[in-house]
Amino acid sequence: MATYAKTIFLTGNGSWIVPTDWNNSNFRISAIGCGGNGAAGPTAAGGTGGGGGGSGAYADKVSGTYTAGASIDYVIPAGGGAANTTFNVSDVIADFGKNASGTTGGGPGLAASSTGTNKSNGGTGGNGTVSRPGGGGGAGAAGPNGVGNNGAGGDTGSGSGGNGGSGDAGSGGAGGSGSSGGAATNGLPGTEQGGVGSGGGGGGGSDNVSFVAGANGGNYGAGPGGGGGHASAPGAAGTAAGGVIIIQYDPIAPVMPTLGDPITTGLFRSKNKSYLAMSHVGTFVQPVSLPLYVPPGFEYWPERPSTNSY
Repeated sequence: MATYAKTIFLTGNGSWIVPTDWNNSNFRISAIGCGGNGAAGPTAAGGTGGGGGGSGAYADKVSGTYTAGASIDYVIPAGGGAANTTFNVSDVIADFGKNASGTTGGGPGLAASSTGTNKSNGGTGGNGTVSRPGGGGGAGAAGPNGVGNNGAGGDTGSGSGGNGGSGDAGSGGAGGSGSSGGAATNGLPGTEQGGVGSGGGGGGGSDNVSFVAGANGGNYGAGPGGGGGHASAPGAAGTAAGGVIIIQYDPIAPVMPTLGDPITTGLFRSKNKSYLAMSHVGTFVQPVSLPLYVPPGFEYWPERPSTNSY
């Protein structure tokens, strides 16, 4: 998988300003859909465990043109939001993980319902069980390396919860463990894309009265574990992870000024306003599409001084 010098990640809804060192020749903009909700366990003895939540799909864009200073809108739903993650309306779209329904685990976010250069399906949440109600594990989110792995179903024989699936075909966050004599554990966050990535699914709750709750899905895009159940303490599902947009790029190199270049956009002057020092730095042509290089100890002066000012 490609690596990049800079990584920016976005959550929630808002606008992103394209940075001045943006490089249209080498970037990747990734989107992961939000995870779906898990289902709660039964409210009576002999019921069924809740299904685990499905996980978000992955999509990215690796070519195109964005102008430094431009404002790009994005929409990133919270976990269980049942809406797509989008960048610049339709440049990148990642489908969301589906909510569990009763004992049935939630379905995956689909590559076919996403938009981008590379796309992968999310995972399916594990099913809850009957008689001895263990919750299903949540699914891990999809990523640049592949699909999100499915959550495991609860165990009818033991009443244990199912394990969560790992994110990004095993390269993302690990899935949490289902409850089996202890509390279910949360899915781990992904770190494979510059420190962030596709989360692992949460473990499912068990039929043990002390450990009925399902665990949370890991950031980002993972489904939570479904709730287990006991007559006196029905289990709640864990919390689904929200979506994310990850922007990675190699910045363009700054332009080094050349001594004696003609004045077109301004001069450098020393921070103590000594124009004599400025004259030793030189003047230069600054292409508007490239970042400004400012020598240490100097500042950019956009005004053109008279010829006798230094």
